[in-house]
Amino acid sequence: MQPVFRQETANDLIREVQSLAQKVGQLEKRLDKYSSVLKAVFELMRAELNLEPAALHEKVADALRERTERAKALCSGCNRPLG
Repeated sequence: MQPVFRQETANDLIREVQSLAQKVGQLEKRLDKYSSVLKAVFELMRAELNLEPAALHEKVADALRERTERAKALCSGCNRPLG
Protein backbone atom coordinates (compact mmCIF):
# COMPACT_ATOMS: atom_id res chain seq x y z
CA MET A 1 0.00 0.00 0.00
CA GLN A 2 1.47 3.31 -1.06
CA PRO A 3 1.22 6.43 1.08
CA VAL A 4 -1.33 8.96 -0.09
CA PHE A 5 -0.11 12.49 -0.69
CA ARG A 6 -2.37 15.08 0.85
CA GLN A 7 -1.70 18.70 -0.02
CA GLU A 8 -3.43 19.83 3.17
CA THR A 9 -1.10 17.73 5.33
CA ALA A 10 1.93 18.95 3.39
CA ASN A 11 0.86 22.57 3.86
CA ASP A 12 0.39 22.00 7.59
CA LEU A 13 3.88 20.52 7.84
CA ILE A 14 5.38 23.42 5.87
CA ARG A 15 3.70 25.95 8.18
CA GLU A 16 4.93 24.05 11.23
CA VAL A 17 8.51 23.97 9.93
CA GLN A 18 8.37 27.68 9.13
CA SER A 19 7.03 28.41 12.60
CA LEU A 20 9.78 26.36 14.20
CA ALA A 21 12.43 28.09 12.07
CA GLN A 22 11.07 31.46 13.21
CA LYS A 23 11.17 30.37 16.85
CA VAL A 24 14.75 29.17 16.47
CA GLY A 25 15.66 32.55 15.01
CA GLN A 26 14.03 34.29 17.97
CA LEU A 27 15.88 32.05 20.42
CA GLU A 28 19.19 32.77 18.67
CA LYS A 29 18.57 36.51 19.03
CA ARG A 30 17.71 36.10 22.72
CA LEU A 31 20.77 33.97 23.31
CA ASP A 32 22.96 36.59 21.64
CA LYS A 33 21.39 39.31 23.80
CA TYR A 34 21.84 37.29 27.01
CA SER A 35 25.43 36.57 26.05
CA SER A 36 26.10 40.30 25.70
CA VAL A 37 24.41 41.01 29.03
CA LEU A 38 26.47 38.33 30.79
CA LYS A 39 29.67 39.68 29.27
CA ALA A 40 28.82 43.19 30.45
CA VAL A 41 27.96 41.96 33.96
CA PHE A 42 31.22 40.05 34.17
CA GLU A 43 33.19 43.09 33.03
CA LEU A 44 31.52 45.20 35.74
CA MET A 45 32.15 42.56 38.40
CA ARG A 46 35.71 42.04 37.26
CA ALA A 47 36.48 45.72 37.58
CA GLU A 48 34.73 46.02 40.94
CA LEU A 49 35.99 42.81 42.54
CA ASN A 50 39.34 42.38 40.75
CA LEU A 51 38.28 39.03 39.26
CA GLU A 52 40.33 37.20 36.66
CA PRO A 53 38.75 35.55 33.60
CA ALA A 54 40.21 32.23 34.77
CA ALA A 55 38.04 32.46 37.89
CA LEU A 56 34.95 32.81 35.70
CA HIS A 57 35.97 29.82 33.59
CA GLU A 58 36.51 27.77 36.73
CA LYS A 59 33.08 28.67 38.13
CA VAL A 60 31.36 27.89 34.82
CA ALA A 61 33.14 24.52 34.68
CA ASP A 62 32.03 23.82 38.27
CA ALA A 63 28.42 24.67 37.43
CA LEU A 64 28.48 22.41 34.38
CA ARG A 65 29.95 19.56 36.42
CA GLU A 66 27.23 20.00 39.07
CA ARG A 67 24.54 19.95 36.40
CA THR A 68 25.98 16.76 34.94
CA GLU A 69 26.07 15.12 38.36
CA ARG A 70 22.45 16.12 39.04
CA ALA A 71 21.43 14.57 35.73
CA LYS A 72 23.06 11.31 36.83
CA ALA A 73 21.16 11.27 40.14
CA LEU A 74 18.61 8.47 40.52
CA CYS A 75 15.15 8.54 42.03
CA SER A 76 15.07 6.71 45.35
CA GLY A 77 11.63 5.29 44.58
CA CYS A 78 12.02 3.94 41.05
CA ASN A 79 15.79 4.15 40.51
CA ARG A 80 15.36 6.14 37.27
CA PRO A 81 17.45 9.22 36.37
CA LEU A 82 16.09 12.47 37.76
CA GLY A 83 16.73 14.56 34.59
